[in-house]
Amino acid sequence: MARRGDEAAFQFLRDHWDPAFWTSNPPWNFELGHHSAITLAGYCITGLALSGREEARKFLDSFLAVAPGNIDPNLATAVVTSAFQWAQVQKLGLERALDLELQTSLEQYREWKTGSVEGRVWMQWLKRHRPSE
Repeated sequence: MARRGDEAAFQFLRDHWDPAFWTSNPPWNFELGHHSAITLAGYCITGLALSGREEARKFLDSFLAVAPGNIDPNLATAVVTSAFQWAQVQKLGLERALDLELQTSLEQYREWKTGSVEGRVWMQWLKRHRPSE
C-alpha cells in the first residue's frame, strides 16, 4: 500500500514505528499467541522499507545515529533486516523481492551484509547494538 501511493498507509507506518505506541495502544488480544510492541514496531519499519521510497531509506538511515543502549536489540535487528529489504526492493522490484525463495533470500542477505558497503555499515551498527552476538 505504501509503495503504491497510499499516503495514509505510509504515514501510519511512519507514525507508529515506535514500540511505545504499541505498548500504550495494543491492537488486539490473541488467544493463541502474543505480538510484542517490539514486533509490531518492527513490522511498521519493514512496511516502510518495502515501500521502496526514498524517505523510507532516509528514515532507516536515521537509526545509524542512534547510540548503543538507546534501542532495543530486537528492534535493532528489525531495522537492519528492513535496510536489507529496502535494498532488495531497489535491486529487484517489490514483487520479485517478495517472491524470492527463502534459500535465495538468505544467500542474498549474506552477500549484502558482507559484499556491499551499505550492508557492512549496517552490520557494524548492529554489532554495537547487539554486542553479545
